[in-house]
Amino acid sequence: MEAAEAGGLPANSVDAVTVCQALHWLNLPGFFAEVERVLVPGGVLVATVYSDPVMEHASLNQILQHYNHTVVGSYWPPERKLVDESYRSIRFPFEELPAPKLVMARDWNLKELVGYLRSWSATTRYVESRGTDPTEQFESELKPLWGDALAPRRIVWPFTVKARKKSRR
Repeated sequence: MEAAEAGGLPANSVDAVTVCQALHWLNLPGFFAEVERVLVPGGVLVATVYSDPVMEHASLNQILQHYNHTVVGSYWPPERKLVDESYRSIRFPFEELPAPKLVMARDWNLKELVGYLRSWSATTRYVESRGTDPTEQFESELKPLWGDALAPRRIVWPFTVKARKKSRR
């Protein structure tokens, strides 16, 4: 396996490079230099990122946002700031291409939502630091408002697509 910043591919050999929910972990100058090197003229770079989940039910969403920003908020790594701003502050190389506005959505029951929150790196860091699982408190707060724990509730994530095209020269 190669690093994204030095992939080992031949120069001018790739039509498209995609990065899904990971650009914020890369050394951007090194990665963009590698993309410049491997993309063919007219090749495309597409980076996608989804932002914080939002629940359509206002009371449930308030608890979710409190968990994300207050309970585990300080446990997010600094690179996560780029996700919070949907990659707006990243200076991408190449000419911008039009990209669709997308929303990612799921209908999850309470256990599925709690399982998702357990997968967050901020939750893992919280558990490592404090020795307790914050999702247990989250679940107990949501349970009375959720109703039937097996009933699905809609969760949406704003989804951003950044597309760029390398010049043909």
